Parts: sequence; structure tokens; C-alpha cells
Amino acid sequence: MILFTRLQELRSATGSLSDLRRKASDAWRTVHTLLDAQERNDRYARLQAAGQAGPRPTDWQLMLGASHMMMGYILPSNVEFYEAYELPHWWSQLIRVLDEPSAMMDPIGLAISRDMVISHLVQVVHSSAGYDVALLMMFDDGIDELKRQLQLLCAGEHPRQEALDAIVERPEYHQRLLAAVERFEADPVREWRVDTFEAPEGCHELYDWGIETFGSPARLFEYCRRLPETPSATAAAWFRGQVAIPTPSTLPLAQSS
Repeated sequence: MILFTRLQELRSATGSLSDLRRKASDAWRTVHTLLDAQERNDRYARLQAAGQAGPRPTDWQLMLGASHMMMGYILPSNVEFYEAYELPHWWSQLIRVLDEPSAMMDPIGLAISRDMVISHLVQVVHSSAGYDVALLMMFDDGIDELKRQLQLLCAGEHPRQEALDAIVERPEYHQRLLAAVERFEADPVREWRVDTFEAPEGCHELYDWGIETFGSPARLFEYCRRLPETPSATAAAWFRGQVAIPTPSTLPLAQSS
């Protein structure tokens, strides 16, 4: 039974030949945008105009901060969550990569298309979706399109309903996310976290610290601005013991919004 379920999940996530062609095209567009400095700068400026970003860190600071967020918070927090839910962590990550490779290629999100941000939001259960929902403010219709797709999912009418139902661990997630997005849209300052579920018991310390430190673009960018600006400065700081993967015990909670 488990093998049959895994094969079904694999088939749904991989999709048809046309799906694979589309995914390859989307991945190429993401790579192209990653290499397009002007487009990334324009997107950052849109976040600033929307009140979702402060002064721009250097590209090196962004890359270093993204690695710290991934290694210090996202991956260890995912492991804690999946252990609490008694689900296979690495299998779930593989299925998500196969379902939408582009959504996993840029952890900061400045190079990902509107559709890839939405795809990531609807396929991965976020206890706090504030970071990715704020990214949609780079696009004129980003929030509206997310709400449209969530409404289809709640009605069972989404074009990718079968694949998403197989991937998403919490069947009530899409309804909760839709309600949280509507609260964010009404008050993005107070509702910046876009909360859907409480963290599982035993996961709060890492989760709460990670959300306060990295849980919005403004928070991540503030963290990045505190890092060394160049590779050589980073190497010097590392030898002095001043740069390391952060943990709740090494950093205070962020205060920006």
C-alpha cells in the first residue's frame, strides 16, 4: 500500500510530457531572471514601493543571507515539522521539486515568476506564509491571482487539483490560507505573518525565532544588511568567528516589519 501511494504521488508530481516541457521552460526563465540584474533591481524597487523592503543589500549579502536562512531555519524547521507530523521529510521535498522545480530554485524569490510564487504557496503548507505573499506585491495582480487559485482549490475545481491534493498534507490548508491572505490584504502591517496553523508541539523555539528573523522580505533584507558585503570581508569575519549559520541562541529576535 505504501509503495502504491508513493508511485501515485510520484506520477502526479511528475505530470505528463507536456508538463515536463512547461517545467523546463519555467526553469529556464527563472535562471534567465537570476542573471538579469536590472529585472531583479526593478522587482526589489517594487517591494520597496509596497513597503515590503528597506535599503537594498549587496548581491553577496543577499546570497549569504539566503544560505543562512535555508541552513539555519528552513531545513531544520522542516525536519522538526515533518517529525511531528510523522511524515517522510526528504520524500516530500523530492515530490515538491518534481512538481514545480522553479519554485525551489531561488530561496529569496526575486527571480521567480508570479506563477511560481503562487505554485509554491499552494503546494507547500505554510504555517506562516507572509514572506511569499509579500513577494506577490512585486506583481500588479499577484495577490488577486493567488486568491483566485485558492478559491478554485477550495471548490475542488483547480486544473492541478489532483496533484496538489496529493502533495498538501493538511486538507484544510487552502481554505485557511485564503482567509489569511484576505486579512493580510486588509492590513499588511498587522497581518504580515499570514498565519494558517500553529507550529506543532516542540517546534516553537526554532519556528518563532525563524519567522521573526526571516519571515518577511523586510526581515530577511535587514538580516542581510548586517552581513559582510564582499566574499573577502566574509572570509575575514569567518576567521574571526563573526560569521556562522545563525540559531535562536546566537541572534536576538528581529524587530522590523
